[in-house]
Amino acid sequence: MKKKHIFLIAGAAVAAVLLAVVIFLLLRDDDSEKLAAYRDAGIYSGYHIVVVARNTPDEVLDELWDYGIHPVEHVRNSQLIGAGGIVDTSLLPDGGMIFLCQGTYDAGTGDFIRLENTNSLTITGAGTDQTIIKGGGLVTASLGTGIHIGGTQSAPAENILVEDLSITDFRNGVHMVHARNITLKNVELTRNQNNGIWFENTMNSRVEASRIEENGNPRGNDTGYGLMFTYNSFGNEIVDTVYINNANNNAVDSVFHPQKQFPEGNNISMEMSHNIERIYLPVIDPIEVAFSARPGENSIFIDLAGAELTGAELTRRTERVEQYSGEGYVFLYDGSITIEFHLEQAGFYRVFVVGATTEPNSKCDYVTINGGPRFLTSFLYREQGKWVYSQPGTEVWINHELRPNPQVDGFEMRQGSNVIVISANWGYAAYDSIYLELIQ
Repeated sequence: MKKKHIFLIAGAAVAAVLLAVVIFLLLRDDDSEKLAAYRDAGIYSGYHIVVVARNTPDEVLDELWDYGIHPVEHVRNSQLIGAGGIVDTSLLPDGGMIFLCQGTYDAGTGDFIRLENTNSLTITGAGTDQTIIKGGGLVTASLGTGIHIGGTQSAPAENILVEDLSITDFRNGVHMVHARNITLKNVELTRNQNNGIWFENTMNSRVEASRIEENGNPRGNDTGYGLMFTYNSFGNEIVDTVYINNANNNAVDSVFHPQKQFPEGNNISMEMSHNIERIYLPVIDPIEVAFSARPGENSIFIDLAGAELTGAELTRRTERVEQYSGEGYVFLYDGSITIEFHLEQAGFYRVFVVGATTEPNSKCDYVTINGGPRFLTSFLYREQGKWVYSQPGTEVWINHELRPNPQVDGFEMRQGSNVIVISANWGYAAYDSIYLELIQ
């Protein structure tokens, strides 16, 4: 090596040392604590995965950013952990740790966490009033489980801790099957349809400092329990836990001794009470409710006359269609209609697209809302020349006619700016306006 190169390398090394000293001196005072925080990551220390919800507060996101943590964002109506979920548990090491930040995690009608043959895992929330795991929808009920912990008889799931969170509005809150040494600590289970917690072939597990309330539909059909023990479930403990207003007058269910408060082989020590009356409610088909819905007097009207048009035109040709609501209606050929509008209140809204076919054949186009998935509109040939409401929905054919199933829970809208795009599928259809109806 030439001497000149040696001198250059030595000089670079000296410069790096001097730079490190300068950085140390600059950070020695006010920034020394921040430097320690990066090493330590505060309450997030030791967690392999940090998860945020869509409504996790900005200050929490800023804190994660300051620590250099890139969180996993949970997507509404999706499973967080399990086969096909957002997080692949096979990538977690033994003793894996997951932190669920403050926010509402909306799992929709399926499971939220499904652990199969998983051992040595910790799932921690930010607190029962801050990390809320929610199932179901505004109209539909969930068929899933908040947290399913499952193994097999020869290889049970073991050593899993779930703490500091709430689980509500699922079919079952927590279901343990062929499991050992599972701990639920400071967990709140409310309004789960069948059971708050279900022990099935589960042994030596513990529930502590928790709250189990109004599970099993105690106000309606009274069909479930706060706690259920089935098959060989023994050696389990429930201590320092509040058990209030669960179905069947607060009974704990055991397969061999139904409605028995203290199933044999398990240590149950809870504060138990029941002080509500049943209210029988009729069973309502949510799809029928959505199909029959129409804009009400408080609905929001959006005139498409002011939309951005591509492959479409604003027209006043009344020979195509009987009337129109404003300055004219839009005739869509092979392009799109884009309308941006502002809402004062965020929430879930039914969307009614007012359109028509002007020909003796049916029409079907696409609707996307805030960049989401495509849904379908439908205007049938027998209603030619008349404005009709079409709720964007999924593809369903009845008697060779396209009749999309509307979204029973509507569409999520933001406070402020929102965008709806109607784009040609079959095209050559007329569009007048859109109504939005907030689902209460």
